[in-house]
Amino acid sequence: MNTSQQIETLLKLGSLGDDEARRRASILAEDIKQIGFSTFQLSCRPCPVPSANGQIVATPLAEYQFGDTGFSVHKARNSHDDFSTWIGGTGLDRGHLQFFSKVSQIGHSLIPELWPKKLRAELRNPTQHLDTLEEVWWLGCWSGIENIRRAEHIKPGVAGDIDWQFRVGSAGSLSGLKVNLEVKRLKSDNTRQARGREMNAHAFAQFCRDQVLRKFRPSLPDEVNVLGISLFGKIDGNVQRVISEWLLGNENRDLDDAPLIDAVLLATRESRRHSSFDRQLRNEKAHLIKSYFRGPDAEDESFFFVFDVPVKIPDLPV
Repeated sequence: MNTSQQIETLLKLGSLGDDEARRRASILAEDIKQIGFSTFQLSCRPCPVPSANGQIVATPLAEYQFGDTGFSVHKARNSHDDFSTWIGGTGLDRGHLQFFSKVSQIGHSLIPELWPKKLRAELRNPTQHLDTLEEVWWLGCWSGIENIRRAEHIKPGVAGDIDWQFRVGSAGSLSGLKVNLEVKRLKSDNTRQARGREMNAHAFAQFCRDQVLRKFRPSLPDEVNVLGISLFGKIDGNVQRVISEWLLGNENRDLDDAPLIDAVLLATRESRRHSSFDRQLRNEKAHLIKSYFRGPDAEDESFFFVFDVPVKIPDLPV
């Protein structure tokens, strides 16, 4: 059985029909060949997933391994310290095969001049591969986007590029709205989900200060600055409150007291989720993106990600 046939067999275990699984498998197999992973291995395991009637059902999850991402439950030295790299699982030390196939489809459709050849270095690097997939996935959440540019430098005199810049709402003589989009997978959010805790407002603000705000200057009249965050835990009232207070607060301002981020968009793969998506909008200009941002679709809603978490087993000698 060749790689395409193996991928097709595994994709059929997800939410895809036979014809779509076959089509995607052929394309994804070619992408994998062009990327040239130094190591790549397909796998599948049964995972306990709650069904609509509340019963737990063993559901197959097709994944792939592609090198050392820095995350693994095998790093754990005990069961109680909160190191996010001590947790493994889907989206951490393994990839979700159907998610990869969907991102491949988005890449070929929206950025064929980049996908996958010009993104090969990032896709081939185990520590960047999953982040790069997430960046491309976020492009697929928008309607009618044009003039897509990657790694744009928008803040003079400061190092750091935003992930994407594109336009929405262009029609005839109307130039539309320019969107400056930065995408972040909040990988440390895995500890919140694994330990059943709330989002830490101080830690989130520090994360944005270190990795987001330095790339931005206040948006121009025809622009909107957007932060897209992919979470590992559920989107609940606590998360909404932390994000909203940060977006409206003083942390999200430059030295002239002008706001830097106009909107924060949230997505999660948490399988017992209250909602898979949320948006926080700071100003009237940010509300203009509501007509163009679709958010996750039905296929995205079918995905589930599984963690490997260190636990202490009573009376087991160590």
